[in-house]
Amino acid sequence: MKKIIFLTLFISALILSCKSAQNYARELSRKLIEENRPDITFRSAKIKNMTLSDITLECVLDIKNNLPEEMPIEKIEIELINTDGKTFATANSVESLKIPANETRTKTVILNAKYFEVYSTALTSLRNRNVKCTAKTYITFTMARMKFRFPYTVEIVFIQ
Repeated sequence: MKKIIFLTLFISALILSCKSAQNYARELSRKLIEENRPDITFRSAKIKNMTLSDITLECVLDIKNNLPEEMPIEKIEIELINTDGKTFATANSVESLKIPANETRTKTVILNAKYFEVYSTALTSLRNRNVKCTAKTYITFTMARMKFRFPYTVEIVFIQ
């Protein structure tokens, strides 16, 4: 009887220790991915088209995977914020983008902004044929069954 109880306790302890080791390995993986998050650079930003109602903006991004395995990006979100702190354009790119280990890929994102919103907050900049703004960008991907959403903030200049 004592052997059965001892064996049951031993197996239970073994199972619990395996679960702890599995959780610890998962934390290490999350930590590794967070420490080596992708780098994002705005290669170019320009006004692609202007009409009386809206402005089409084009951003070209370079995204560098700093991890030793392929990164499957699921979503890129961009929010352009004017000098008054108001969002005047957004884009959600839901096309998947796979970036091989330690490589960089280019992604073009198109944004539409209402002309009035841009014009009312950046009249001086438009006269100079450029618009400065802050781009809040989020990259979402899933690796090792863990979802990540990394934020980036950068000031960009759109030139016509």
